[in-house]
Amino acid sequence: MITLSFRYFFLLFFLFITTFYAVMKQKTVGGASLEEAPLQLMSLESPLYSLEKKRTFFTRDLKEERCSAYFVHLFASWCGPCIPELTDFRESKLLDFLEENHVCPLFIAFKDEEKQLISLVERSKLSSFFKENLYMTSGEDFLLSFKTTKIPETFIFDKEGLLQKHYVGAQDWKKELYRRQLLDIIP
Repeated sequence: MITLSFRYFFLLFFLFITTFYAVMKQKTVGGASLEEAPLQLMSLESPLYSLEKKRTFFTRDLKEERCSAYFVHLFASWCGPCIPELTDFRESKLLDFLEENHVCPLFIAFKDEEKQLISLVERSKLSSFFKENLYMTSGEDFLLSFKTTKIPETFIFDKEGLLQKHYVGAQDWKKELYRRQLLDIIP
C-alpha cells in the first residue's frame, strides 16, 4: 500500500511540474514568448504621469534625438530599499554623469501619492534634474510591461529603445562599473 501511494504521489508531482513548466513557457508578451520578446521602451503602452509637466503620456512619446540612451529606474516612496538608493544617486553623482552623456533618465514611481513622492525627493535633496525626470504610474500592467513584478529595478535602453542592461534590486550606484557599462551602450 505504501509503495502504491508513493508512486501515485510521484506521478501527481511529475504532472504538476510539467504542467507548470508548459504554462510558464506559453506566457507571451506581444505575441512572442517571454524568452523571445525583446523589451522595447518605445512600444510600452502604459501611461506615465509627469510631476513636472502635470500631464499623462506614453513611453512611445519619449523618443528624442538628444538621447544617447535611456536610464529607467522603477521605485516607490513606500519601498524600503528604494529610499537609500535615491540618496545614492545624488551622492554618486550618477545624475550628473547621465546629463553629461545625454542619457535620458526616467525615474518612475509605482503606486505612489504625489505628496509623498515630492516629500521624499525634497528629503533626499535630489537635484532639479531628477525632479524634471520624475514620473508616476499606478497600474500593475506597467510593471508587467517591463516583465517584472518587483521594485526597485533599473533598465538601460539604447538610443533605439532596445533593452541593453537590467539590474534587479537596489544597487550601489557609487561603483564605477555602472558608468563603464553605460559608456559601452552610448554610441
